Amino acid sequence: MIPQEFTRGWREARMIVERAEYVIEGSDQAKGIYDFRIFKSENEKEGKGFLSKLKFWGDDDDGTPYQLSLTGVGDKTEVIITNEDGNWETSEEAKAILEVLRAVSYTHLRAHETREDRVCRR
Repeated sequence: MIPQEFTRGWREARMIVERAEYVIEGSDQAKGIYDFRIFKSENEKEGKGFLSKLKFWGDDDDGTPYQLSLTGVGDKTEVIITNEDGNWETSEEAKAILEVLRAVSYTHLRAHETREDRVCRR
C-alpha cells in the first residue's frame, strides 16, 4: 500500500521500482500497470554448474517478467505483483519483491519527510 492517492502513488511507484534496480519495460497508467523485469544477481548466477560457467559468450538471463498493479483505494494506492499474464503472483519471489519495494519506499519517504512529518521528534 502506498499512502498516497493514485496519481501521486503512480509517480511514487515508478521511483520506488527504479530505486530497487528493477528494469521497467513499459507502463499503462489507465490500467495501473508497470511491466518490469528482475535479473539474477551475480551471486545467484554463481550457482550454475561447471559447464555453464565455461560458457563465456552471451548471457542467457532474460530476466523474469512481472507486473506491478496499482489500484486507487480512497486516499491510498494498493499494490500487488502479477505475472506477465496479469494473474496475481503469490510466489516467494513475489513476496520478496514486495518486501524490497516496501523497504525502498520507506527509505524514500523518510528522505523526503519534513520535520513536522516525523513520528519521532527530538
